Amino acid sequence: MLQRVQTLYLLGAIVCLMLAFVFPFFQMESSVSGFDIIQNIRAGNDPVLAGVLGVGILLSIITLFLFKNRNLQVKLLWLVNLLILAFYGLASAFYFFTFSPFVLENVKIGVVFPIITFILNLLAIRFIKKDEALIKSLNRIR
Repeated sequence: MLQRVQTLYLLGAIVCLMLAFVFPFFQMESSVSGFDIIQNIRAGNDPVLAGVLGVGILLSIITLFLFKNRNLQVKLLWLVNLLILAFYGLASAFYFFTFSPFVLENVKIGVVFPIITFILNLLAIRFIKKDEALIKSLNRIR
C-alpha cells in the first residue's frame, strides 16, 4: 500500500485538510465605538465549514484504505474534490453574509491548504488510473 505513489499523495492531502482546521483563512478588522476588533476566521469557527472539512478528511482516510477497489477510490476522490469546492463556496458566503461591516484585512495561509489538497487528489486520481490501466494490460497478456 505505501509503495504506491498515490498513497503518498493521499497522505499529503489528508495532512493538508487537517492543517486547514488549524490555520486561519481570513483576518477581519472592524472599528466599533472607537475600538478596533481583529478577528481570525478559521474553519473550526463555523460548524458548517468544519463539517465539510471533517467529511472531506473522513472520506480521504477511507479512500486511503480502499486500495484494492480503485474505481471506488477514484469516485471518492472526486467527491472530496467536490467537497473542497463546496467549502470554498461556503467560506466565501460565510465571509460576505456574516461579516458585511467588517473589512477583509488580509488572507491567511489556511486558504492554500484546500487548494493543495485538490491538486494532490487530482494527482492521486491520475496515478490510480495508471495502475488500473497497467493491471488491465497485464490481464490481457495472460
